[in-house]
Amino acid sequence: MPLHALLDACLQSTLKAKGFADSAVHLHWGEIAGASLAPWSEPLSLKWPPVAPGADPEKRKGGATLTVKVEGAFALDMQHLAPQVIARANGFFGWRCVEKLVLRQGPVRKAPVPVVRQKRVLTVADSKALDTMLSAVDDSPLKAALTRLGVGVMGRLAD
Repeated sequence: MPLHALLDACLQSTLKAKGFADSAVHLHWGEIAGASLAPWSEPLSLKWPPVAPGADPEKRKGGATLTVKVEGAFALDMQHLAPQVIARANGFFGWRCVEKLVLRQGPVRKAPVPVVRQKRVLTVADSKALDTMLSAVDDSPLKAALTRLGVGVMGRLAD
């Protein structure tokens, strides 16, 4: 039996109280939010608009509101990327279920994942071109900074 099936059974009552039908949003938050936002955010609830008594829940008007807790400065990033996060959530579910994203600022329970930057290398021709461009710079700390910038811009990711 897959582990996610056991998790769904164990967490269903808790998640249902928060408005989640299953643990998919929590388990796949990295895919939904993306690598740059997922470590700094976590989904809190997925709430549907109320349905009139006796009405068919399938015919409700409007989609769900996804509430997400975001670490301090990343709230602005999440706010700007809200349309993409909504689109990714809807793409994950396969239908337009999330209509609105609400942000709550606060500490996220999981520790942020350190960003591992891949090393960039220059080809011989790019290295010579960069040296030529920076030959007139005499200030060595400035030249070192401009060299790092040049490698970052011109370089190719190392294997």
